[in-house]
Amino acid sequence: MFYKQNVLLLITDKIASEDLIKEALSHTQKLGGQLYCRVLVPKFPKELKHHQTSYLEYLTNSVEMKIKSVINKEANTKLDVPFDIDILDAKNASAEAINFASQHNVSFLIKAPETHDLGKGFCALDMSLLRESPTPVWLFQNTNAVSQTPKLAVAIDPSDSDTTARKLSLKLLEVSAALAKFTKSELQVISCWENFLDSAMLSSSWLNLSTSNIQEEIDKSKQQHKLQLEALVEEAQLPSDLAVNIHIRHGLAVQQIPLFVQEENIETLVMGTLARSGIAGLIMGNTAETIVQNLNCSLIALKPDEFVSPHN
Repeated sequence: MFYKQNVLLLITDKIASEDLIKEALSHTQKLGGQLYCRVLVPKFPKELKHHQTSYLEYLTNSVEMKIKSVINKEANTKLDVPFDIDILDAKNASAEAINFASQHNVSFLIKAPETHDLGKGFCALDMSLLRESPTPVWLFQNTNAVSQTPKLAVAIDPSDSDTTARKLSLKLLEVSAALAKFTKSELQVISCWENFLDSAMLSSSWLNLSTSNIQEEIDKSKQQHKLQLEALVEEAQLPSDLAVNIHIRHGLAVQQIPLFVQEENIETLVMGTLARSGIAGLIMGNTAETIVQNLNCSLIALKPDEFVSPHN
């Protein structure tokens, strides 16, 4: 699934659920690496500086006890991996986490999202990591799903013929397929298409085409998208024993993907963040930004291999 061995777990002094820790430990064990736990701590006010050492010791000890508690509860699965715990400056958390990941052979960075009050979208640190981290970012949310099998989806755009975009799509399929195998779940592939002539169906007075001609062109566009998606999935050479369900939706991705996640009770969405500008720090693009701000599930975000963070 990932080509490096270690995992970086970011923990705030308020968010460190057992489910999050278990997820980080499980995948670290699968990768055969080490779990790095970094606790985000804001700068201490001067008047409380003399309490800083004892507070940091309390935090790291608490995290250590929680990790050991999870390991003990999972004794039957032999969930035991090497880990270390340290402090990270919350003020520069994004830059420090990104640099740490690049220097320590980190496969992916995992943390609990800091969501808005409505339960959708992500706050400043999460968005900064999504925009700037070349290391895959996993924003893990606890779910109350009844099913024992996680519902996993990957968002794919097969219509982009750009080499970088196509390589990213294949990478998304590879990673999501491996994750589906690891969690013993089916893989849902969601792809959206639209046609310039969609709006013409409402008023075609400016076109020298009949309604039936317009519909014919739209149907051709749908079929072309379907064939492109099937070709991309075939090129990815997914495991033959993996159940893959393809969902093609007519409409804007910014609307259809969050709707699909909600309707299908998707717990984790894998998607790419690729924009056209190439400007450091502005690499997500409006479509990806809008989608992630309307999600209420876990998110795994990948970037092209060529992406270079502004912090590196």
